[in-house]
Amino acid sequence: MKKNFLWKNIIIGKIDKNHPQSETIDESIDEINNTVDEISKEVEEIFTSFGKMTNDIDDKH
Repeated sequence: MKKNFLWKNIIIGKIDKNHPQSETIDESIDEINNTVDEISKEVEEIFTSFGKMTNDIDDKH
């Protein structure tokens, strides 16, 4: 029942920007988006590095 109440407040907060939880929800979403951006950058760096390593191996053979 507590989860349903929480989700109801989240939904109301997203619909009604004047709802008290609206700001908290926006902050949480911003944090999630920032984390996703950081993870994406790390993954991109890993693939770039991996691509360079495979190119170096191919060049040596």
